[in-house]
Amino acid sequence: MVSSLLAKVGTCVVQSALGSQTVTLDSFWRDQACIITFFRRMGCKFCRLEAKNLSQLKPALDARNIKLIGITFDKDGVQEFLDGHYFDGG
Repeated sequence: MVSSLLAKVGTCVVQSALGSQTVTLDSFWRDQACIITFFRRMGCKFCRLEAKNLSQLKPALDARNIKLIGITFDKDGVQEFLDGHYFDGG
């Protein structure tokens, strides 16, 4: 059941927050394990806090060859979010 759900979710297309490049979700986990997190809004204090907390795991994830991916539905504030170094994932 999980594999059929992943197959369905994997076909969803996401766009780069800073450009027009699009990929399917399954491209994130096709060749490497990953953790995908969703951020509600880039200006949200709780989202920023969670991003900082997850970013603290990045060295341990890198050591285990696990990608950290962040996805948002909000284009507003993305550059400020990145400039503020709230999230160290992809």
